[in-house]
Amino acid sequence: MILKPVYMLLIVLPFIGAGLYIQNHVKKAYIKFSRKKNKAGYTGLQVAHSILEYNNVHNVVIREIRGVLSDNYIPFINELRLSEQVYETGSITSACIAAHECEHAIQDKHSYIPLKVRNVILPVVNFGNIFIWPLIIIGFLTGLTLLIDIGIILFISIVWFHLITLPVEINASKQAIATLYSLHILSQEEIPGARKVLTAVALTYIVSPLIPIMNLVCFLFHRHHR
Repeated sequence: MILKPVYMLLIVLPFIGAGLYIQNHVKKAYIKFSRKKNKAGYTGLQVAHSILEYNNVHNVVIREIRGVLSDNYIPFINELRLSEQVYETGSITSACIAAHECEHAIQDKHSYIPLKVRNVILPVVNFGNIFIWPLIIIGFLTGLTLLIDIGIILFISIVWFHLITLPVEINASKQAIATLYSLHILSQEEIPGARKVLTAVALTYIVSPLIPIMNLVCFLFHRHHR
């Protein structure tokens, strides 16, 4: 029993270390290329308009939102949301992030299968994010293992959601690079920097499943050693 906290620490530390490393890498790339203007002078809004128009995507609304790295595409309402800095500025970073989010709209138009699967799982994940902790806490307090098992199943659903998100994001970043170059939004000299930004963007989605995976492993370990 004395060794259990040590085992738990050994489980948790690699996840924490990986998460911190990736977050630091993402922050550095984001800041570095936010300071470099793209030669064409396109703001994120102009990039988004250009890419959507080129791909005949006419049903998407582009909206400015607050926050940093809060950019996203909402498939259910066809809304592309760009953070203030991305929306208004003409940096390499803003062009990359706008292009990345536009690629999600294009994925949606072409019924990209991983995106469709993610959208199907999303309601379960939303339910889990609200009820998972109450179920597990009540289960531990009352000894009702059924509630703990339901919580573990919800954790598995959340992990699966994040894992299926990875190919969606990697594909969007890969296609964004090609689009930025083919539409002459970024020059050949700017592409290496864009690749670093978009790689960093994709890496943020590797961090996302780390916490639910860590929690799942910890709960399974605790359940096995009760």
